Amino acid sequence: MSLIHPTAVIDARAEIAPDAEIGPYCVIDGPARIGARAKLVSHVSIAGRVELGEDCVVYPFAALGHPPQDFKYKGEDTRLAIGPRTVIREHATMHLGTSFGRGETVVGSDGY
Repeated sequence: MSLIHPTAVIDARAEIAPDAEIGPYCVIDGPARIGARAKLVSHVSIAGRVELGEDCVVYPFAALGHPPQDFKYKGEDTRLAIGPRTVIREHATMHLGTSFGRGETVVGSDGY
């Protein structure tokens, strides 16, 4: 079973690997998929269609999958895909893609 802190708020549509860790005050809002052994340290905000690869670590106050900062975005069904073993440090933001930009934002594997 996933290790989910009692203060975390998890949308029923989220898919969380059995060995993932969701720390205190994390919010997952939407149909996110959290991979095996991924760890959200604390205070992480995930929204929308986000795929977080296995063994990723996300540090406090990162915001993933929120609407892109583009006025042309009108709520289309787009996604954010983050490859395995990626480390996302404090206060980083990674947004959903836009329909005129292939519909996705893709972050490769083994990034820091």
